[in-house]
Amino acid sequence: MAAITILVLSLLPKEAISDVSLSDKFLHFAAYATLSFLAYFSFIKSINIKLTLKIILVCFIYGAVIELLQPLVGRNRENMDMLINAAGVLAGTTFCILLNFSLRRIKRRLF
Repeated sequence: MAAITILVLSLLPKEAISDVSLSDKFLHFAAYATLSFLAYFSFIKSINIKLTLKIILVCFIYGAVIELLQPLVGRNRENMDMLINAAGVLAGTTFCILLNFSLRRIKRRLF
């Protein structure tokens, strides 16, 4: 659902979302951090380094493809947006890894 929401909002005409008061770059970062967070935790039972890298790669590619499609709907393609998307993916995934590690440590101590 997060991926569809990002797709729709990214391809809407700029006029349709001009009332958003938050920074465009913050929204990109937050959207892709959320996307990678949800992707990581949807595979939490079977997560490993190879799957983590695949999640990162898919999220990177997804963000780049959407950015490349934006000129087709009258929006601007911005390289900085791609970099911010990538930073969000890395931040979201890093947060998940740390959270997962912490939760596993707590679980081991309790049981």
